Amino acid sequence: MRFIEAMLADERESRISDVAKRMGVESRYASKYRSRLLAEGVIEQVARGIVRFALPEFKAFVQGELGD
Repeated sequence: MRFIEAMLADERESRISDVAKRMGVESRYASKYRSRLLAEGVIEQVARGIVRFALPEFKAFVQGELGD
């Protein structure tokens, strides 16, 4: 969930390095969660080191759940 929350700051696509900084971890550590979310189909990779939410309206759903 921390990885997903860190992605919310970006308008569309997120750089793994930016997500890692927001999480306060190294990119290698964040990449473990990236891999899990990719496998579950929650996010998709659009370019090397860049991901976005794969599910339509998922970002809005998460923001609503978090009260943002």
